[in-house]
Amino acid sequence: MIFQVRDSAIWALGQLGGEEAADALLLLLDNTDDEELLVTLEEALDHLAFVNNTRDFLVIDFADNEE
Repeated sequence: MIFQVRDSAIWALGQLGGEEAADALLLLLDNTDDEELLVTLEEALDHLAFVNNTRDFLVIDFADNEE
């Protein structure tokens, strides 16, 4: 049960994105030797990088071309 909570918290940080989330995930990554945890952290960091790199797409205003 405790591992599910930990993994859910890691997943949530990856979904939120931002510098503080990245710092927290990287700190955990640097301080563990647990292979399963490493995989979870790397997946969260990969998603976080994607979220951070595509955040600008959310503010694009697509005009309707109804002419």
